[in-house]
Amino acid sequence: SRRCKIIKHSQPMTGTHPFAYTAPYGFHQLSCRVTACRVERHNNRTLTLKKHLDMTKVYSSAASYNLHASSQTQKQIDLQLDSTFHAPLSLSVDTTVSVAHLPAYLTSVANGTATALYNQRAAEKISKHAAGCAEQGRSFMPFVSDSGGGIGPAPFVYWLRDVYTAELRRQRADGDDGSATRHALADLLKELSAVLVRDNFRMIDRL
Repeated sequence: SRRCKIIKHSQPMTGTHPFAYTAPYGFHQLSCRVTACRVERHNNRTLTLKKHLDMTKVYSSAASYNLHASSQTQKQIDLQLDSTFHAPLSLSVDTTVSVAHLPAYLTSVANGTATALYNQRAAEKISKHAAGCAEQGRSFMPFVSDSGGGIGPAPFVYWLRDVYTAELRRQRADGDDGSATRHALADLLKELSAVLVRDNFRMIDRL
């Protein structure tokens, strides 16, 4: 089996270990690729988002391991959403989770917020997937999270709010008071946070 080259039983992250200062924060553990937990955390965020969007009647959704962002490449996205009335009518979503205080992202979070990190990771995803999605007539939206539970970038957050606003309007147009939807976005955010805490613990515990 694969073993982490950074964290070893024979050389724990204490004392003079070069990464000892990061141990209390789990920076390496929360980004290590050795165990399957990193992929599980990523997939669980996608599936949690899908589950809650499926509770609305704004989008129909599909999530699988064979959703391609382009007809020309094997690049994959995580979630495909389609609507008959809410723009964008066809939307591909790709999920990513980043540990904000890893060296690769320190510059982005130096001002004390995660906004620059969300924008940096979103730009990377857009560069990778947007053109391929566009050629298939689909819009593209990155779903960026940091390991502390924040989400972005701003366009994704605004879109998410719009989805639940559209669902509330749809329900009221059908004669419903929309009470079931008023707290639905908060419920989604709470579950995303709870699932992330669980999956972060698993990453640290299993390494």
